[in-house]
Amino acid sequence: MTDSLIAHRPERAPAPSDAHYAAPLRVLHWTTAVTLVAALTAVLARDLVDDVALDRSLLDLHRSLGATVLILLVARVAIRLVVGGVEHAGLDRWSRQAAALVHGFLYGLTLLVPVLGWLLTNASGKAASLFGLVVLPALTGRDRDLADLLEIWHPTAAWLLLGLVALHVAAALWHGFVRRDGVLPSMLPAAGPARPAHPARPARATAPR
Repeated sequence: MTDSLIAHRPERAPAPSDAHYAAPLRVLHWTTAVTLVAALTAVLARDLVDDVALDRSLLDLHRSLGATVLILLVARVAIRLVVGGVEHAGLDRWSRQAAALVHGFLYGLTLLVPVLGWLLTNASGKAASLFGLVVLPALTGRDRDLADLLEIWHPTAAWLLLGLVALHVAAALWHGFVRRDGVLPSMLPAAGPARPAHPARPARATAPR
């Protein structure tokens, strides 16, 4: 008697060392990084200028860049949910858990910092806009007490985000130049077309008897 072929459910294999993120995620990653640096530069540059009009322009630029970061984050999360990420075979369980924790805080703070800035703008009696082209809806009315609190919370959250970004960069460089495990190239702009993050192993079957 011959047994019928029994196909097993495909198993998820870890990504190979040269796997990388989808091109849209890589573009959004680096665009977000550049936008964050520009927003930080704009707000720090205010301490170097005496001209009132220039100071106001730098603040408006900072606010618009913050709104841009928020838009990029929403797009990035949406695309990530569709195309997935990369689970590198060279990482042990502890490293994967640590990376997931840091990325979770990065996403959370990248959301929190612009929202706090948006609230601060509204609580100060001003409308938030995107480069003067689109006026964003008000999240709160004018509230001096709330604005005083947000003037503490917003920069505090921003410095926490900056610290996490520094940690993220240090970890990426360690993976790229010390471990050489493919983590850093997976997010570089020149990584090439995306490879499947979790290729399925071929189905196995029992041989006829």
